[in-house]
Amino acid sequence: MSILKQSTGMLMLASLLGACAVQPSPDSTLTEKMIGQEWQLAKVSHHGLELKVDPAIAAFTLHISAEGQASGKVACNRWRGPATLEGRKLSISPAASTRARCNTSEAQHQELERRYLASLKGPLDWRVDGEQLILDISDNERWVYTWP
Repeated sequence: MSILKQSTGMLMLASLLGACAVQPSPDSTLTEKMIGQEWQLAKVSHHGLELKVDPAIAAFTLHISAEGQASGKVACNRWRGPATLEGRKLSISPAASTRARCNTSEAQHQELERRYLASLKGPLDWRVDGEQLILDISDNERWVYTWP
């Protein structure tokens, strides 16, 4: 085989290998932004109505670790459970939670506490938009988290 043919073959092989190199995807960058942060629930939109969540009244947080564990606060209780991220879907297995009795006077926050863990089971559509994590619970419900 001539040197020219060998060089051409090596160049073609190098081109093919270069095309197969793993490139960071936009989703992996978003996933890196989502993981490791403690997100504070800021508002919930449900059927066009919006509830702004006041962390001074009741804190609702979400943290997802790189090891696939989710945890957080729901009013005055703490919760945790395994989390799965598959593309743009987030699922949290049934979570363990403490059962402290809370004295939250806001009826909307009391209702949100009851629904919070049940809704996180998913699968939920998620995205990061700037410093916000947005979870679409259903077509009519969206939860917006921010960095505290």
